[in-house]
Amino acid sequence: MLLPNAPRSADHSILTMLFGAADTASVFFLFGWYGAERVFFQRHLGGRPVTLRHLVALVPKFIDRFFVLGVQVGIVFLTYSFGLARVLGIDIAHIADTGPPVPLSFQVILTAFLIAMDFVLTFVTPALAYTTRSAGRALGIGFAMIRHTWPRSALYVLCPPLALNALNYVFPVGGLGVHFLLTSVFVLVGLLAKGAIAAFYLRECGSFSDDGAAYITADDEPSGSVRLTTLIDDRQLR
Repeated sequence: MLLPNAPRSADHSILTMLFGAADTASVFFLFGWYGAERVFFQRHLGGRPVTLRHLVALVPKFIDRFFVLGVQVGIVFLTYSFGLARVLGIDIAHIADTGPPVPLSFQVILTAFLIAMDFVLTFVTPALAYTTRSAGRALGIGFAMIRHTWPRSALYVLCPPLALNALNYVFPVGGLGVHFLLTSVFVLVGLLAKGAIAAFYLRECGSFSDDGAAYITADDEPSGSVRLTTLIDDRQLR
């Protein structure tokens, strides 16, 4: 979360390249870590020990599925962004070339859409970590879980950390030190929210194994559905 804000200088090409490589590596690592950290929550909630070495070893198992999910979400977000820009009469290419300020209305609407997407995707990430290796199937599970657990799940779906983090980036307060501090606080609050959401998902749906769905294969998943352990059964998720 903090690495992309590291200072860079066009006068030091090697340093810039190193920062770029570190950024790229961190992005792919984070794709896998999204699943590994939820295995940490699962182990902790079950009172079972887990080491950092074990979690890092799980990262490669989750990278591909979370990358696919990220691509799908990114396509939706970019499609909406360009559509909104057209409606508002904003030339995004012109802004990218010349650097004029982005209209506040565009920033506010886009931030609201990003927050709404986060609400809708609340249970998609734990589904991909605990139940299935398919991003498409995880989307179906996540959407169905909101429908079948509402309003019990309202507090988890409408959790504010992402909204606060998004506002922190769109409307930064103070200098670099204040921004660094606020970002750190929001990241920690976000981890608490992820743990609470993971606990709710595990109570409702359970997990494929002690390592979530890290080692699940296509043969382990019933065609057209997923294996769940509670009231949300296969018929509801089709």
